[in-house]
Amino acid sequence: MKCPQCMNNQRYMDGMICRSCGYHFALNPKKTPYITDMALKNVIDRVSGNGQYHFTYIQLFAQIYRVIKKKRKLHGYQIGCLIFLLYFLFPGGFVIAVLQISEAPFARGLFVLYAVLGISGLVWFARHPLKVPYSSVSETISTYRKLHPTDRLVEGRAFRKPSSESFDEEIFQYAPDRILIVEHIDIADMLILNRFHLENKTLVVSGHKYPEHAFRACQQFLSQHPDIPVMLIHDASEKGLRMKKRLLSDKFWNLRGKNVRDLGLFPRDADRLRRPMWLPRAASVHRKILCARKTADENISQGYRMPVDIASPRAMMGAVSLAAASGLALLSEELLAEQQRDASSGSFFGGGFG
Repeated sequence: MKCPQCMNNQRYMDGMICRSCGYHFALNPKKTPYITDMALKNVIDRVSGNGQYHFTYIQLFAQIYRVIKKKRKLHGYQIGCLIFLLYFLFPGGFVIAVLQISEAPFARGLFVLYAVLGISGLVWFARHPLKVPYSSVSETISTYRKLHPTDRLVEGRAFRKPSSESFDEEIFQYAPDRILIVEHIDIADMLILNRFHLENKTLVVSGHKYPEHAFRACQQFLSQHPDIPVMLIHDASEKGLRMKKRLLSDKFWNLRGKNVRDLGLFPRDADRLRRPMWLPRAASVHRKILCARKTADENISQGYRMPVDIASPRAMMGAVSLAAASGLALLSEELLAEQQRDASSGSFFGGGFG
């Protein structure tokens, strides 16, 4: 085990406390999902840009899930190859012996059938890697955080106090170019703490009317500038897809008749992800995380959701910035084409969702 604090290589038998610096190892590399403290610290550094960005729980979850899935996929290939090898060594050896003794046509046909079945089984095994339970990732994060808090992780509490010093009050002095309403309060924290609202002249507020002073400012701007664009982003889920209807029917938002545009995620656009992560309901944490085996509509109908913050903070902010400025849906073909044009021209948009 490599110590994340002093880089000392410690043997497992020497215990879970670094003999060089006293660091307490939180994760047991001998237990599933076989993640070390060093590997998890590298994930945190990657998702935060080496401490440059605040990030949500789901953004950390997605990165750890990909590490665990990659390990399981590798183990799946190894197990599949072992089974394939044993399949041919023992019964296969017997069939080859029969072929040497007998020149009967049925023996050759039997061997060909045997080989086809073996190769087909290996291909099936390789294309169906072991799935990762939600609890496997969540328990890994929980175990690590008990000993090593992550200061850049946001949980929707940064602006609970109205007098929060980290909120830039100057955003309330001038009408923004647009208002962005996000589904979850921790995403609001992440965007505001990473100064997305200032760099994009966008008032950020969650659908839960958080932060409270941002919600009040939102109502003030809508009253003074009724044509100001209002953008929505949400998960690809049953609840997320109802977000616009829910806000329009809420009299406290006063959005009826306003310029409201839903940017997604929409199921048709979520299907474009190369590395999807469909999460079960919170009450079903022992269910497996789904990858791209079914369509988005089928996954949503079974109670799964594709989080809008599946991408790292930098990539997500770049995509949301471009979507809000252009009015294009997240992950839509038009937005992806716009991203490619910006990339070829050297413009910064922070990457994509992957």
